[in-house]
Parts: sequence; C-alpha cells; structure tokens
Amino acid sequence: KAGNGGEIPAWDGGLSAPPAAYKGDQVYVDPFAEEKPLFTIDQSNVDQYADKLSPGQVAMIKTYPDYVMPVYKTHRTATYPEEVMEQTMENATRVELIKGGNGLGNYRSATPFPIPRNGLEVIWNHITR
Repeated sequence: KAGNGGEIPAWDGGLSAPPAAYKGDQVYVDPFAEEKPLFTIDQSNVDQYADKLSPGQVAMIKTYPDYVMPVYKTHRTATYPEEVMEQTMENATRVELIKGGNGLGNYRSATPFPIPRNGLEVIWNHITR
C-alpha cells in the first residue's frame, strides 16, 4: 500500500464517492480544485530536482525561461467496487495458467493475477480487463 521512497502516500481506498460539487450531468469535477502547488520547478531550482525529472523535462526547463512545472500533493484516488476487490484478492491464490498459457483455470472475473510473476500473467491481466 505504501508508495516508493515515502513520497507517495499509502492507498486508503480511493475516492469512493463523487466530489461534493459534482452534478449528475457533468463529465468531470476536479476533487482537488482548491489545492495550490507545493512548489514550482523552474530554471532557478531545476538542478535540485533533476534526479526526479526526465532528461527532456530538465532540458525544457533549462531552455525556455517561461517553462515551469508546478508540483502538487500526490493523491491516490483509484478505487473499484468492493466485489471486484474481493474477487481480485481471491484470484491471487486461485487462478492459474492452463493450456501452455493459452487459458485461465479457476478464473471468474476481475484481475486474474494481481501479483503477476511473469509477462504472460501481465498480458492476461490486460486481456481480461
């Protein structure tokens, strides 16, 4: 559940309900619209963050004085219905590759291999989504 290096918070279940401002006919409402950047990366401090940026991002910031990167708090908002999460947990110990990897045994629904051990299991996770 924890993120890598402590920068990403542990997953707490995600957003299980629409934001308070959501109206039924809207496509998207930003649940974090009121948030302000924690800091901004620009030419004056890009070297301080270069180990967390791609070479292309560093080059853009160094090349264009007006190019800046606002950095916001991280949120882990993904969630699924409870029955999908339960089925996925069961799949972790139940589902198996059969027929030389061309089929799934003991599979009903959700993600068949939540902790994939090889590329074929990753492919089956993609196929069954």
